[in-house]
Amino acid sequence: MRTNRAAALRVLANDTAFRIVAELRAHGPRTTEALSGALRDVATSSLYRQLAKLREAGVLQVVAERKARGAVERTYALGERGATVFDAQTLASTPVKTLRSTVRNLLTTLLTDVTSFIESAQFRKRPASILAGAYACDLTDEDYRKAAEGMHRALISAKKRSAGSSKAVRRVFYAIALPQVLGE
Repeated sequence: MRTNRAAALRVLANDTAFRIVAELRAHGPRTTEALSGALRDVATSSLYRQLAKLREAGVLQVVAERKARGAVERTYALGERGATVFDAQTLASTPVKTLRSTVRNLLTTLLTDVTSFIESAQFRKRPASILAGAYACDLTDEDYRKAAEGMHRALISAKKRSAGSSKAVRRVFYAIALPQVLGE
């Protein structure tokens, strides 16, 4: 199923939906029962509602189903892209309130992930394993677009090359590109 970018943006503005995606991004495919255990403060009805919306938007996919206690238990994973990149047209047609909520959820997840990592034993063993940076440079609109697209293509290519490798481990990249710095 292809990602419906407008629907994905709307659903990711919901805190619960974003937390589901963050859980799957961090831990890989999970059953509904495992998601419910990880998100204990989320009502079951809300969890199922958000899973349905995420699936309909193409953000998530069902990768397995099995009978459990007379019902079907599904295992969910991130959709085919593994990430959602929103194009200018989708962003321009989305209400500011929805964009603000989606970006807030992204930044909250980023801060949580960074905090967890720098407090981990892995970071204490290899502090140089984290990369962080902010880059500001003067670019034409065309070079800005090419840079953003190139970053996405490079990650998709690396993911394909690493697929199936016993040396591959889950890594997370966050990217927000602002076309202009306001207030200068």
